[in-house]
Amino acid sequence: MKRVLLVNFSPKEISFFSSIFGNKFEIKSALDSKEAEMILSRFPVSVMITMIPFKGEDCFSFIEKIKKELGLLVFVISKKKKESFAVKLLNIGVDAYFRTPLYPIKKELSERIWSKLVHLSSKRKKVNIGLIKKFLEENYYKDISFADIQRVFGGNKRTIYRNFFRKYGTSIMKYLEDIRIFKACERLRQTDLSINKIGELVGYKSISYFSRVFKKRMMVSPSEYRKNFRTDLKKNESYKIRVA
Repeated sequence: MKRVLLVNFSPKEISFFSSIFGNKFEIKSALDSKEAEMILSRFPVSVMITMIPFKGEDCFSFIEKIKKELGLLVFVISKKKKESFAVKLLNIGVDAYFRTPLYPIKKELSERIWSKLVHLSSKRKKVNIGLIKKFLEENYYKDISFADIQRVFGGNKRTIYRNFFRKYGTSIMKYLEDIRIFKACERLRQTDLSINKIGELVGYKSISYFSRVFKKRMMVSPSEYRKNFRTDLKKNESYKIRVA
């Protein structure tokens, strides 16, 4: 089921949109841009509808970021009447702009959104590759397989693989491994946690497999990496003392 994300709307307005979409779309709602970004990092969303401006926030930067990184359809509703305001929104990629009051434009809004969603549904489902990348970065410590990626985001396995590789120059599982090894290196340098614990924290259930993957990537074992880092750190500190 496709999702629609509503940002900065009252419960009454959310109810209004629910009446438009009925049971065909799952409705998610967020109070502000921060909550919206959290939802977008966890769930695939087809359309974002937002009421602007946000109190104390730069709505333009938020919308531009969402369009650039995720490529969602974005519909904006606002009380602003200046033509320059609408032009600015269109320039950052907004797909449709409506002025309030909300309820008199119910028919226009529903028709506009439906036409966009029908067009979206008539095409083969396009998986948002940027959202997959963000999902991996925020969930690297979990037990994630390619099948899990498909289950969360849908789409064809070959298409997902090809598009991710085309955009980032690496496969999904290789990118996941990159993140895990990077995070492991950070913990080896910055903490005294055991190798077993660090492997567990970055998503490896087997310490032997973690050590094997780490050594293959870094050319040394996790314990050797930590030892070498601390030896080099002491040498640098000693050199600084002598120079001083």
